[in-house]
Amino acid sequence: MPAPQALADGDRVHHFAAPTKADLLSIAAPLQHLRSIRGDEDAYRFDLLITRLQLELMRGGPNAPKVQDLRARVEEAVELLAKNQNPVKARADAIRQVRSKDFWQSVQVHHLEGVRRELRGIMKYQQMAPTTRVRPQVFDVEDADFSAETYIPKLEGLDLVEYKRRVESVLREHFAENATLLRIRAGQTVRDDELEELARLVLQLDDRANVKHLAGHDPETRRSLLTVFRGLVGLDAAAVEKAFTAFVHKHPRLSAQQLRFLQVLQNYIAQNGGIEIERLYEPPFTTIHAESVDGIFTNPTDVDDLLAIVAAFQSTRQAS
Repeated sequence: MPAPQALADGDRVHHFAAPTKADLLSIAAPLQHLRSIRGDEDAYRFDLLITRLQLELMRGGPNAPKVQDLRARVEEAVELLAKNQNPVKARADAIRQVRSKDFWQSVQVHHLEGVRRELRGIMKYQQMAPTTRVRPQVFDVEDADFSAETYIPKLEGLDLVEYKRRVESVLREHFAENATLLRIRAGQTVRDDELEELARLVLQLDDRANVKHLAGHDPETRRSLLTVFRGLVGLDAAAVEKAFTAFVHKHPRLSAQQLRFLQVLQNYIAQNGGIEIERLYEPPFTTIHAESVDGIFTNPTDVDDLLAIVAAFQSTRQAS
């Protein structure tokens, strides 16, 4: 029996012996980019998100920073579901489970697997929120020394999506020609005091559009203001293209698949203002090759130079 057909044997794959794992990596994995997932992209994207969450849960436990970040993304995906659709209504129990704090306090890998199986099929019913109205943040503070200016509330799920849209709207309508914002888009150096001043001006126009609230709640994973602004306005396409053009000139023997990957990566960085390494192992990158950059670039020098570009545009954390 040819090797690819042999790997279709459920009993063999179920045992996941060392030879089977090796065959999956060497035979099945390189073929995954040929699979047609048209119409199922949202389901596979949710599969990958849950799988990453399961791995981080096993590595660091339910309170690990990466687990909290991925949990927020699962909650956001659920909040974006169109609740009036019958297929979504049919999964109400699983949705309530994801929304429950008790579920997350004692969550285990098999619980997440149950959520994945229940909800993957309805991820295609996600929709963007029709309004930018944000529920007011209420603070019950007794400490007289507490500074509301430095407090960052915990925005999650739909609240985070809507808050980000509100800030984006203020930037788009009132700061399109702001000198600091233009330098951020161009990938140029911006001083911390200039970022602080820009955030202050935005807050003056809309007291519910505090850029610092998008930096993150957890001190260990809080993002810098520069990273937040980049994520809101993106980077100038020409500035990003310059870095990738230099890479192509340095590596003139790139394949069509490698060039396609570079184009997708370039577009992502320009639109989102940067990229975190772990994002490379999610769609759209894994739709080009199941192993993403690891499967497409096998020359160590190519990989090192490409990761240097990624590092230059990588999201950074706020220094504590």
